[in-house]
Amino acid sequence: MRKVTPWFPPEIKPVRNGIYKVKDSPRNQHWYRYWDCNNHKWGAAATSPEAASALSKSYWFQESEWRGLARKPK
Repeated sequence: MRKVTPWFPPEIKPVRNGIYKVKDSPRNQHWYRYWDCNNHKWGAAATSPEAASALSKSYWFQESEWRGLARKPK
């Protein structure tokens, strides 16, 4: 299993493009979203990393906590 970061608040944005796990605290649900560093926008929420990658250009506002991998993938 890969080590992940702690949960970050929505006002802190990731520093790398990629898929991140987000949580909807009121409903206690987890989703995956693509973060685009160039446009500073989140992709639409999806149930898997693969689906989130396919939705990477469908931008949405994001108010949820997020976390990512603690290390850059090899």
